[in-house]
Amino acid sequence: MQTSSLIPRENTLIAKYNIEVWLIEGDIFEFYQNSSYLFTLDKEQFSFTVEFSKLIFTYWTNNKSESWQITTYKIKNNLLYFDVYVPFSKRVMKLFLKNIDKHANFHGTTQDAIIDRKGYLFCLCSLIKQEFPNLKIEKASINDRVRLNYKVGVARLLLSQNELLIAAVGISSYEKNCNLQTLLAEGLKWLSITGNRFKPILINKLMIFAPVKIVTLLAERLTLITQGQQRIELFEVDERQNTILPVNPFDQGDLGLSLARDIKLSATKSKCKKNTNSSICDIDEQIDWIKSLAPSLVEIKPNHNKNKLSLHINGLTFATAYLGQYPCIRFGNQERLALENRTKLQGLVKEIAFYRHSSSLNKQHLYYRTAAELWLEAILSRDLACLDPTLLKHWFYRQVLVTKQNHRFIDLLAVDSEGQLVIIELKTVEDIDLPFQALDYWLRIEWYRLRGDLSRKGYFPGTKLKNSPAKVYLVTPRLRCHQEFNFLASLVDKRVPLYYIAINDNWREELKIESRQKIN
Repeated sequence: MQTSSLIPRENTLIAKYNIEVWLIEGDIFEFYQNSSYLFTLDKEQFSFTVEFSKLIFTYWTNNKSESWQITTYKIKNNLLYFDVYVPFSKRVMKLFLKNIDKHANFHGTTQDAIIDRKGYLFCLCSLIKQEFPNLKIEKASINDRVRLNYKVGVARLLLSQNELLIAAVGISSYEKNCNLQTLLAEGLKWLSITGNRFKPILINKLMIFAPVKIVTLLAERLTLITQGQQRIELFEVDERQNTILPVNPFDQGDLGLSLARDIKLSATKSKCKKNTNSSICDIDEQIDWIKSLAPSLVEIKPNHNKNKLSLHINGLTFATAYLGQYPCIRFGNQERLALENRTKLQGLVKEIAFYRHSSSLNKQHLYYRTAAELWLEAILSRDLACLDPTLLKHWFYRQVLVTKQNHRFIDLLAVDSEGQLVIIELKTVEDIDLPFQALDYWLRIEWYRLRGDLSRKGYFPGTKLKNSPAKVYLVTPRLRCHQEFNFLASLVDKRVPLYYIAINDNWREELKIESRQKIN
């Protein structure tokens, strides 16, 4: 796409759209002024917004942030050229962004990632023809979409066997790991689309062709998916060996063995006595000093590693206290706190406090935008009862590590007045995988609960846990709920008590519950 434009007021939205389409292709960009390289930015460090009918470019780094009005722009190949007006000097500055990973594929070569996805589709179709000679491929395409700021491609196929129609999906093992696990949700969505499109002809089944690394996860999830008239078949695809193997969803015995290999529930810390070690005392004094810099904002959160404490402002961690053999506090780029750099930390806290609050003057700033879910978590942690008045206010755990692989955390693990466990998962952006991510956590918490591991490892001391499956609360701003959420959540087995809690979109200012309902 090539565009060159003087931007009239009425065309700012079109310009913003053109730029965002170009941005989809990359994650990391080099930033230049004229022909001079300045620094590298990722997608989380700049934005293009329309404010008062003007197109505004904003960037932010650890050291500073700047914002200008764009007067002209041009997109050519992997470069975005744009001129900005600098009001104080009353001059126009020429800038450009270079997409440094647009031509990098999953193997790090110079081919385009879209070509790789088409190559994957060709490979998958060839394997299907080889392994299933009785199936005919009626349709095969790559459905490109953006998830959590990253582009992901899912292969969608329509197969036939005699007069029966079959829906199928697949994904390349070279996609980002965080996107691979969405394959089940994408498959069920495709099954629904084809089912509606070909009525009254029944889609016979859904075939899921999954990379080796996520087959176990999908097999676990399928144990808790309520299947209708259509069967779901899972296959493991090894792109290097060019093989397809059938995989059966786990029976409960196999699932138990899988979970046993994957468990990782850390013991909780009891409140420790005052340590008289001089180094620890020094750390206590340093923490007290840091808290004094912004007494109403700085909070301390125990890390899943018992020898660490995180210091944060509205969920954004800016320093870590290490309490091991050599206690210290580190901040910024792991800089150790000492007398000579206290001023630097003081400036960092002051800057975060200035931007990271509900009435911030610059809501595009990195310190305001980043780690939104942790900000929401911090708000709920101050008053968990605002989510559900039956929840015990003081007995809950944040960021509970429940798996060895991929270090996956439950946002909040709570308990109500009857001893009922409650898993709370938070999302501030649309995510098709939310219902099934909750299943992963529920399976593991059930494993721990049934074996008494929670009480044995010190969770909820003095509270008798109810002998019933944990409830799951899925919490999102109402306008950030994925359009497929209700459909996918309805497919979750009723053994999992799944609830959706919608909150207001301006939750940073004041959190309000707009609706609460059981969704399966």
